[in-house]
Amino acid sequence: MKNHVDHFVIVSIAFIVASSLTLGFVIPAQSLLSQYAIPEIGLIFLPHGIRVIAFHYLGWKAVLHMLPASYLFWALSNTSGSELDVLSPIVSMVACYIGFLGATVVVQKEDIGNKISTWKYFVLAGATSSFVNGLALSWLQFADTPLSALVGYVVGDTLGLAVCLVVLMYAFRLLRLSNELN
Repeated sequence: MKNHVDHFVIVSIAFIVASSLTLGFVIPAQSLLSQYAIPEIGLIFLPHGIRVIAFHYLGWKAVLHMLPASYLFWALSNTSGSELDVLSPIVSMVACYIGFLGATVVVQKEDIGNKISTWKYFVLAGATSSFVNGLALSWLQFADTPLSALVGYVVGDTLGLAVCLVVLMYAFRLLRLSNELN
């Protein structure tokens, strides 16, 4: 039971930090840079990186761990001017997990699991889950402009995943270097 609580706390904190950075810096910056930016779609959506990593390590349970933090992000987004649907956190989590499973099945079925590096697998799984998430959310939120919303979600999720992976790569390098120095 303690592991579940630990996982919940770690994943929730990571999701809240990534969401806060997206809501506090990315969305305002993209609004300043372009008047045509859709405030509901972050062009660098950092929480997607947390989702993909959590799905990889925790499986379907990651949905349960991230859902409260996802609803917190939903509430904060709606108080700051966005008009996200109340079902969007659930739809997003389930759609991302379905896309993640699809990529995982393809990698295992094609027997390229041993040939593909972990970061390439994360990018493939993240892009696939981003596409399924974009389809689901653009249908739910933006029925009148689904293609532009889909492109926004895919670009934002994929860039958010890439930024998360780069930050984690350098964080682990710094941690390894500090351990070697001690």
